[in-house]
Order: sequence, then structure tokens, then C-alpha cells
Amino acid sequence: MVRSASSAILPHHFDKNQLNFALSAAMMGLSIGLIIYPMVASYLFIHYGFNQTMMMLSPLMLLHFLGVGCYTQGYEDKNAEVKLEDQPVSQSLKIVLTDAKVC
Repeated sequence: MVRSASSAILPHHFDKNQLNFALSAAMMGLSIGLIIYPMVASYLFIHYGFNQTMMMLSPLMLLHFLGVGCYTQGYEDKNAEVKLEDQPVSQSLKIVLTDAKVC
């Protein structure tokens, strides 16, 4: 099974009855995004060029960082018993990614 950040973050926000649906919705969104994003990017590259396309797509990419910031506040590391909000952002992100077995 492939673990992503969502599989580590979602269990902290949903109970066991809702967790399967939440993980399914997250994976479905990932799949749909992987299908649609290249088509949109290709269309924009052809019609607007590289610079304008990057200016249009960069806010969408920044939404991922907003999502991480929103859902990791108050996240407690099971191993250290230290709240991430008491630590610098770089240390908090490292703890979350390590817990999710990303790095």
C-alpha cells in the first residue's frame, strides 16, 4: 500500500466510521487531478505560452501548502508527545512527513 500524507493526516480528523470514506474521497481526488491537470496544462501551454501558464497554475500549486498548513496545526506526534504548533514550521513538517513515512 502506498502511504501519502493524507493517509497520515486524515485519521486525526475523522472517526473510524468516516475514515474509509474520507480516504476514498482523497484518493479519488488525486486520481481525477492526475487525469485532468496534464490536459489543462497542455492546453494552457499551447494557447498562452510557458510564462503565462506558470502564472496561472502556480496559485493552484500553492493550495497544497495551504491544505498542509490547515490540517497539521494541532497535530500531535505519537512518538514525542509534543504539539507541532510549539515548534518551528520546518521541524513540524519534518515530523509529519516522517510519521507518514514519506522521508
